[in-house]
Formats: sequence, C-alpha cells, structure tokens
Amino acid sequence: MKQSVKFILTGLLLLFQVSLFGQTVVDLRLNELLITNTEDYQDDFGVHSSWFEVFNIGYGTVDIGGCYLSNDPNDLKKYPIPRGDVLTQIKPRQHILFWADNKP
Repeated sequence: MKQSVKFILTGLLLLFQVSLFGQTVVDLRLNELLITNTEDYQDDFGVHSSWFEVFNIGYGTVDIGGCYLSNDPNDLKKYPIPRGDVLTQIKPRQHILFWADNKP
C-alpha cells in the first residue's frame, strides 16, 4: 500500500509540475482516488489494483502525452505517458483513469 501511495503522490507532483508550464494543463484536477481496491473496478487483467482519476475541469481538450508517472523519487520519468495517443487526450469535462499497480 505504501508503494501505491508513493506512486500516486509522485504522479500528482509530476502533473502539477507540468501545469506550471502548460497552457491548459492547469485545468486538471485529481478527482477520485482508490488506494485499497478489493471489490471495485478491475484492470484489463482482472486484477483489483489501486487507481486514481484525473479530471479536466476546462472546456478544451488537454493532451497529457509526454508527461510522466513514477513511484520512485530518484526516477521521475519511470512511466512515460505516450505522445500522439488519442487515449492520452482528456476531453472537456471528462476524466482519465490511471492504475497504480507498478506496471507501465
């Protein structure tokens, strides 16, 4: 569980860092967070992993491609979010869900 919390906090710090330099990334908010997932959503492999949701409060699409998530303060670029993927674009008033399972 401690590892999941580190992963989530590091990811949030990276999103905050991007918001300092981006034009529309400031519209992103941490909307939901589930640390102990025993009966809720399952990932594509049927596993109940921790997850967090980022919500776009703005009225423009935000592309988070090129950002990073990490659970290691010594390796902040551990999990790159791919550029050019339609799944990394958060539409206005929509969200994206990240699994905090220590897998890329």
